[in-house]
Amino acid sequence: MTAVIGFVAPITAMSFGIANAPVLRPATAFFAAIWLCAATGLHWIGRRVLRGIGP
Repeated sequence: MTAVIGFVAPITAMSFGIANAPVLRPATAFFAAIWLCAATGLHWIGRRVLRGIGP
């Protein structure tokens, strides 16, 4: 869900030209990359935690 909120939604809004989409600036791209890294990190941590749980 984190990746959708912070990365996919703004990029999709910009590509479709939605009126209230964020303007493509270096800061926007930077924060989208931060959201993507956070989502990837949370996914990786979740996989590590769940791997240790036995049946």
